[in-house]
Amino acid sequence: MRSLSLLGAVLGVGALAACGGTGEALRSMERPPPAVALGVPALRLQAMSGDGSGSTIALAKLGDRRLALVADADGHAVRMLDTRTGEELPQTDLTGEPAQLVVAGDGRVFVSVRDAAEVDVLEQVPGERPSLRIAGRVSTAEEPSGLALTPDGRTLLVTCGWAHVLDAFATRTLEHAFQVDVAREPRAVVTSADGRLAYVSHATASVVSVVDLMSPDHEIRAERMEQADVNGTAGKLAWRQGFALARADMGILAPGVEANTGDTMVRSETYGGSSEFSGPSEVFDVAVIDEHSAKAADPAAPPRTNGESFTQCLLPRAAAYDAAGEWLFVACQGQDTVWRTDVRPGMGARPATWKVEGAPTGLAIDGERRAAFAWSQASRTVTAFPVDAFHTAAQDKGEADLTRTYALGPRVETTDSVALGRKLFHTTGDPRISSDGRACASCHPDGRDDGLVWATPDGPRQTPTLAGRLAGTAPYGWNGARSTVKKHVTSTVHRLGGTGIDDASMDALVAYCMDMKGAPHAAKAPDQPLVAEGQDLFESSATGCSSCHMSDGTFTDGNRHNVHSKAKGDPHRRFDTPSLRSLSGTAPYFHDGRYPTLRALLIASDGKMGHTSQLSPHEMDALEAYLGSL
Repeated sequence: MRSLSLLGAVLGVGALAACGGTGEALRSMERPPPAVALGVPALRLQAMSGDGSGSTIALAKLGDRRLALVADADGHAVRMLDTRTGEELPQTDLTGEPAQLVVAGDGRVFVSVRDAAEVDVLEQVPGERPSLRIAGRVSTAEEPSGLALTPDGRTLLVTCGWAHVLDAFATRTLEHAFQVDVAREPRAVVTSADGRLAYVSHATASVVSVVDLMSPDHEIRAERMEQADVNGTAGKLAWRQGFALARADMGILAPGVEANTGDTMVRSETYGGSSEFSGPSEVFDVAVIDEHSAKAADPAAPPRTNGESFTQCLLPRAAAYDAAGEWLFVACQGQDTVWRTDVRPGMGARPATWKVEGAPTGLAIDGERRAAFAWSQASRTVTAFPVDAFHTAAQDKGEADLTRTYALGPRVETTDSVALGRKLFHTTGDPRISSDGRACASCHPDGRDDGLVWATPDGPRQTPTLAGRLAGTAPYGWNGARSTVKKHVTSTVHRLGGTGIDDASMDALVAYCMDMKGAPHAAKAPDQPLVAEGQDLFESSATGCSSCHMSDGTFTDGNRHNVHSKAKGDPHRRFDTPSLRSLSGTAPYFHDGRYPTLRALLIASDGKMGHTSQLSPHEMDALEAYLGSL
């Protein structure tokens, strides 16, 4: 397994400071608890282990009980399991879909509720029987996801995916401390051992954002996680799938996938395919970021290595580090497995895997009992297995079963077709879908996009977002060549080298794609008058925007146009009018990703696609604000 120490160059980027609350980032944490706090129960939860970062599952003690708490997104609840008896305990209903949870030192449980833009604070109901109730709520930016507590327990960090920010709150008062703008689609967050730095992974960007929690402006720098040259080709080996981080003795561990996007200047046989590059399109790896280094290592230096890279863990969605055994565990959603390795230099990988029911999205370690627990949302199960055991041939033959599986709660109502579609969307290694092991979710994490531009048989193509953008936006594909989603997915599977799936399975896959929730609209738009002014400009004949992007909710006329965007490698000049839904969160722009920001697109496309040169800076701000609200 290859481990990279502080990959790439450190980029100095100015951060945004206080937004709301007091702005006194750390001093506000000394204030007394808010008046809404509950009375202290006779028994309270105790966090059991970990680095203070959240997951979809957390372990806690309550007296003699050992509990697993899970964020049940489908059920809109936090569920509890007694890990000794297997008893399911009373659930706590929430107002939306929980993303992660973390147990604080004072026994409170913080839960990010993704679609409600809030963090719920749960406390133990007085009494010996485990039961939680909501003690308070705090509003966050759009789509709170990852959670982490600083080592002193005074600060709660929250990554907000759609808003692409890191929010910080004082844990005692719940007052907003500060907010930092980071790259697109932030997911996991973990702090350094001394609490000075926060590390943020991203589902789309090939970086890990590093935020200085102690500096006045919370300076941010980015550890680049990509290489610009792949075996002498012009393609990129881009780091993606940044859903997991873990803190270990040697640094911050970042499991991810290296994706070969190919040479986008020429057409390829498949997505990312190249006759000059014969390796797999995706390779799992673990980067090690040295938190003690003052600056990044030379990007040209050879990587520190522990052995070989692995392809068996695609769609890594969670990670947990066992300090006692010095093991790294990774939840591999695409293979329905949990993967374990020794990441210490010179120790050799010594990998082991455990098969779990359903696609695991969360991990937690019970260091005292030497047990690990995985939560699988799709199957609504918790799987327990021994931390120190090795996977053996006997297990493969069914002769030894070192796992226990617990089903939680009744099945949430959904059609069998959508359930099957979700499984197909996230399954890697299915030759019916791709010849190189990729799943639909490999390029469309959470139904969105990986932020990459790929070499394809049609030329350079940026990965489009799917969730919330398919209904009513036919035809499909950048060339508008397919009239239905089913025809387009069938074509995509063919181009990925898949052998094809039967009609029922294809209908299920399409049903799931159509069922995926889109990004949140700008319900908290900071300047509604500016948005309204931008809408007037958008619909005016002076700009011409709405002549192709119809103001009917689809924001597309369904036609192909030549907007002078043909790139080297493109066989055609005319492209489909894309929908503008969720536009602000889908950078880079154009079919080949040539424009990194929406502002750059509006300026550079003047005269080719609408007219913007006559707009004042204020009017340009208004137009951009409106487009960002769609």
